[in-house]
Amino acid sequence: MKIDEEKRQEAISVILDDGDWCWVLDHYMKDTDFSFDSSRCFIDVETQEIHGVFERGQVTGSIGLVELENNKDRYFEVEGRCHEVHHEILQRFLESEWTDDEKIRGEAAAIYAVWRSIGKWKRELAECDNPAYFNYKEFERNYLASDLAAVLQMKGIYPATEDLSREEAAMREGK
Repeated sequence: MKIDEEKRQEAISVILDDGDWCWVLDHYMKDTDFSFDSSRCFIDVETQEIHGVFERGQVTGSIGLVELENNKDRYFEVEGRCHEVHHEILQRFLESEWTDDEKIRGEAAAIYAVWRSIGKWKRELAECDNPAYFNYKEFERNYLASDLAAVLQMKGIYPATEDLSREEAAMREGK
């Protein structure tokens, strides 16, 4: 399936601004190698409804965990990213022109080059009042929102706000 760039951009806006879709993005951004959050997120491909699974198997909505897990064609599970992906995104950020201040940019890149650890990089930046971490978090969020929008589009899922009814969203997609 070819990604429609205009629809992807619309989806990115929804993912970054709508509370329910922000929660979906938070799951997609989760570092699966370091997260203690056991909650899970599923999206109903047919209705675009978001289902959360929390501790002890508590599920939001009327769908049970067994149905969510056993009906993978209908319920798409949004999974987090491995730690390596977070390092790749950080490296892209450090290679980008995220600030005009070459000193700050160089300092952030040098600190990461020494430690190759996101946690240590973050602590070292704080000690020298370098704002790179906050710029990185915004970069990471936007990068993963864009990636998530493409993944969802490949599954036939088009995020919509409450302002845009599901019927309108389906009509836009010709469904």
